[in-house]
Amino acid sequence: CRLGRGVCGFEARGGERFAGMSMRIGAGAAKCYSSGAEMRTEEALASAAPARHTQTPYVTGSSVLGIKCTDGVVLAADTLASYGSMAKFRKISRLHEVSSTCVIGASGEYSDFQELKRTLNTIMTEEFCRDDGHQMPPSAVHQYLTRVMYGRRNKMDPLWNSVVLAGFHDNVPTLGLVDLYGTNFESEVIATGYGLHMGLPLLRKAYRDDL
Repeated sequence: CRLGRGVCGFEARGGERFAGMSMRIGAGAAKCYSSGAEMRTEEALASAAPARHTQTPYVTGSSVLGIKCTDGVVLAADTLASYGSMAKFRKISRLHEVSSTCVIGASGEYSDFQELKRTLNTIMTEEFCRDDGHQMPPSAVHQYLTRVMYGRRNKMDPLWNSVVLAGFHDNVPTLGLVDLYGTNFESEVIATGYGLHMGLPLLRKAYRDDL
């Protein structure tokens, strides 16, 4: 099967064309039918189809809570990922260890979180391969995430996540947030998702400098 821009030809090995063959084009895929057997070419129009971006999150996680302490940072998230209003996946981890001094947690679209994890793993692998004794501190990872999220937003293809970063480096705790627009800040207490409305006021009320 040969597909070009607006052209589709079907040839046998000897150069003979199949008779009685029709073609149906759906959303980004072509299906070819003959009288004897069905031939599917799922990726036939992938290169010619327009780019498609995530418009609405489908599999999503909710709250991530973080609080800064004198000797570390506490980060918490549940293990539920919902498909719309259905509690579909009950054992999903939404926390990811970036390095020995840094952990991130994310709410929002889970597949975008997986893409973000792959990006961070690539960066940390490059850091390891340099073998220069240097490792990105949590503050640098936070700024890198900000650039990634802001860059995707400018391409009109955002990663639909709110990412909470927790780190502890040189006895200094770090707790920051980056959202899908690239907005970032650091704070003593942070919450995302439903916890932003219900949990954050309680965390702020309970927080003390000597925790």
